[in-house]
Amino acid sequence: MSITHFARTAVASVIAFILCGGVAKLLVDSRSLPILAIVGMAVILGLAIFAAVQYVRGRRAQRSEDTRYERMMELRRSLQLDDPAALLPG
Repeated sequence: MSITHFARTAVASVIAFILCGGVAKLLVDSRSLPILAIVGMAVILGLAIFAAVQYVRGRRAQRSEDTRYERMMELRRSLQLDDPAALLPG
């Protein structure tokens, strides 16, 4: 589950950086503040907030996954599933 959140973070960040470059170019080339640049800045801000929220959710999910993984590994050790000699008959 954490992978999905981190993937969304990465995609939103890349799109925000690309839009940031486009808005910066638009601002440099125009003499006045174009409406499209304001809309672009709002979209960039929205993407940055979305990426931050997804990152926080990903970290929470990763902590939960790590806890469950440790419990599973402890169970495997207690059942001796990783010891090939213990699985052989006799």
